[in-house]
Amino acid sequence: MDPRLEVQVMPASSSVVRPHPLLFVHGAWHAAWCWQPHFMPFFAAHGYECHALSLRGHGASEGRARLRYTRLQAFVSDVRRVAEELTTPPVIIGHSMGGLIVQMLLAQWRPAAAVLLCPYNRAANIRWIRELLPTNVSRVAAAFLRANPYLLVCDREFAITLFFSEDLPRDRATGWADMLQTESYFALLELMAPKTPDPRAIQTPMLVACADQDALFDPEAGEAMARRYGADFEILHGLAHDAMLDTRWEEAARCLLSWFDARGL
Repeated sequence: MDPRLEVQVMPASSSVVRPHPLLFVHGAWHAAWCWQPHFMPFFAAHGYECHALSLRGHGASEGRARLRYTRLQAFVSDVRRVAEELTTPPVIIGHSMGGLIVQMLLAQWRPAAAVLLCPYNRAANIRWIRELLPTNVSRVAAAFLRANPYLLVCDREFAITLFFSEDLPRDRATGWADMLQTESYFALLELMAPKTPDPRAIQTPMLVACADQDALFDPEAGEAMARRYGADFEILHGLAHDAMLDTRWEEAARCLLSWFDARGL
């Protein structure tokens, strides 16, 4: 039996309703909550019905007891199940690991469009390896040896460094860092050598948007991904990895909105 999934919904609050709803897919250690403060109200005000799911084992979704053993394909199934329940094919926005999940989905099912926001890919590990791993070897080793990915983000200050800009107000940074949760160990292992789809299998219009201050992933890797898929590419200037929560989140939201407008979405 499929687990019950938390799906947060925000109706369009504009008099002009857009033709396609938005479906937001979070990344590792996050849940649907990460879209609530900024992106969902912003896009609802611009006429979009917004849906944000928590993948199984995340947020208020069922499956926490089995999360350690959950594979990426199970998360893909979660997104497809929610997307297929919508009355109109959605635009799907996937952040970080959620971006990889969306890529995998696109080989199986076609939404109206897709956005990969600061997406994970194997080549994107370069910045993490170069800048963060040398001073955090014990933290990374403990997470893998204990099969507990939460050990990578349980230190509040380190989590803030990973996900947010230095000028994000302290109360917001600490509050959101404290909401991070454990993650699938099996999925983490799969991320070491992710199976990305053949670009020829994907016909969905796509935008890849990467933050130039991302502590985890190089924007250059995102640009290479966009070329591989024949997708549009945008750099989000002055933003950290959690672009939907960061200080200049509205710049990221407006970048996506401009892309939607240009394509009549």
